[in-house]
Formats: sequence, C-alpha cells, structure tokens
Amino acid sequence: LLAGLGKHLDRPGFQVVRNLWGRDWLSGLRAEILTLNTHHCLGPNSTVLIEPEGTRLAHKPHVAEADLDPTAGLLTHPEVRQGLPALWDLVSDRSLLTALDDELEGVDLTSLRCKVQLNTGGSFPFHFDSEEQVDDRILTAIVYLNEDWSQQHGGQLQVLAHNDQLHTIDPVMDTTVFFWSTTTLHRVLASSQHYQRACFLIWFSGRDCRLSAEGSKHRVLQARALYRLQCKVNHQQIWADSIREAHSAEDARPMLRKHWEDVSRIQKALKLRSSS
Repeated sequence: LLAGLGKHLDRPGFQVVRNLWGRDWLSGLRAEILTLNTHHCLGPNSTVLIEPEGTRLAHKPHVAEADLDPTAGLLTHPEVRQGLPALWDLVSDRSLLTALDDELEGVDLTSLRCKVQLNTGGSFPFHFDSEEQVDDRILTAIVYLNEDWSQQHGGQLQVLAHNDQLHTIDPVMDTTVFFWSTTTLHRVLASSQHYQRACFLIWFSGRDCRLSAEGSKHRVLQARALYRLQCKVNHQQIWADSIREAHSAEDARPMLRKHWEDVSRIQKALKLRSSS
C-alpha cells in the first residue's frame, strides 16, 4: 500500500492511502477517543497569539485533542494502557515508522509523535505544519475514523498540491493522507456541530538528508521558504477567509491583521527580488 509513496509526495506533495489500518481496529480506536472525551481527558486546540501587551492562547471552538506520549501523562499508567489498548498500540508500535523509512528516499525517520482529535463544529485555517528552523518534523499522516460520515457532516481536508491545485479529501473511515510537513499547505473545512469527526495525526521526525548534502542545504531551505511565502501571497484571500472561519471574532482580528501585514511585506520583498 505504501509502494511509490515517495514519488507522489515529491510531485503533488501528498498521497491518499485507503484501507491501511483495518476498520475494526480503527473503530476501537474511535471508541477510545470518545471515552477520553467523556472523561474530560481531551483539551482545546490552541494557537499562541503574540500581541503588543504579551502572548495569550487562542482556543479553536469545538476542537478537542490530546497528545499521546508513552513517557508522560495518562499512558504511563498500566491500567490505562489496558483500558485503552488501541491508543497504546498506536503510540508504541513502530512498524509504520520502519516501513516509511524504508520506502522514502532522502529522509531518515527516527521518531514519531501522535495526537488524537475530536471535531464537533470547528475548522482549521490554512497552514504548514512546521518549518525546518522550528523542529525536525518531516512527514505528516492524518488518519480518519468516521464510519458513517456524509457530505452534510463537513470537516473535509483541503490540500494545496505543488502544482497549485486545491484538492478536497473526505474524512471517511480508514483514509490516510500523507504529506510533507514543511511544504504542504492545508486546512480543515468546518465540521457539523451534530457530528463527532474523529481522527489521529502522526508526525514523523528525523533527518532530512537533502539538507545534509554539501552545498545544497542553503539552496533547498531557500526554495522551501520562498514557496511558503508565495503560497501566502497567491492564496491570500482564501487564507484570510479560513482564519475568520476557524476562530472567534476576537481571536481572528489580530491574526488577520498579521496576515495582511505579512502579505504586504512578502509582496514588496518578492518585487525587489524580481527586479534585482
């Protein structure tokens, strides 16, 4: 199922894989996520806002989540591991990490981090998961756990392919979307408040060997940074709309102000670059 994944990631920038995990196991995992929610073990998804008076957290409405760390928190307790076997399997098994590391050329994947998420009316604005100067995340996988999903439930993933085409992916059961963490722009459309849209995310980290080759690191980093900047300019309006849709009016105001300031600065910089 993963054969040829690297070619798809390098061209369109993402790949959708169906039936990778098995519906029975994923159904058990979904039930465990709902159990965590019932016992108030999921917290809000938050964004750090930097304002003149300091920083504060902006919570996305109707999105609850939990990072799964086998060395800290709930899963350090044996009784919890026994009560949540699918979640423990997810964080402790390394077979997918090994398979991806064998399949993908140019990267050395060494670790993973998992998060579970429950969406009941929220959305996510356009964003890249990471940048090379921020952390060592290389590859993202999003896995959907929604057996009875239909179009009226919303919550589709939108991914911008590297050819600038926007693709919409339904969050149906046992659909896995792989994409590069630092160069794939994506967002989540608004989900219905009357539906529990569940998924889990895996971030694979390690060493990007394309940044290790002599003389290529600066060139590759510059090309990736330029691509991210051009995406913000080329898709400035729908990016702004996605910010407005994903946050409260109070939280969206400073984000939108920064967004349009960024767009203005990038446009000026790109104009200077083209004339030099």
